[in-house]
Amino acid sequence: MQPIGKLISNLQTENGTKVEINLTGTPSGLKNIDKQTYGFQNGTLTILAGRPGMGTTTLALNITRYASTKHNKRIAVFSLDQTAEQLTKDILKAELEASFIDYDKLDNYQEAKIKKVAQAAIYIDDTQCISIFELMERAYLLKSQ
Repeated sequence: MQPIGKLISNLQTENGTKVEINLTGTPSGLKNIDKQTYGFQNGTLTILAGRPGMGTTTLALNITRYASTKHNKRIAVFSLDQTAEQLTKDILKAELEASFIDYDKLDNYQEAKIKKVAQAAIYIDDTQCISIFELMERAYLLKSQ
């Protein structure tokens, strides 16, 4: 016996036909990525790379937001080129589906969405020139908490 929520999440529509996808990891929120990866697997390091201006940061933040808010996953984001404040603004804009946020004119629905993101277990480290060993140390420290 399986709960319907799990059965629904395992179905994906492709060209009008239903294809069963058995995700073994955390979903990205993007069907084509999940179809190829079966979700992000525990114990793996996923590196998203691309040329500047190709949307890699936006993609990574959208996956981060989805995994943390929808699946209660703890996520660490290490950014060498953008500040934590800028990344936070980008996450909030994506959550609110807005290009600009006027914090003085938020309605209750928008405030609830911001609260949901604020409660998510997303940790942003914007230390520039961090060595791989420092990054690993911080990731292990976060994991042990």
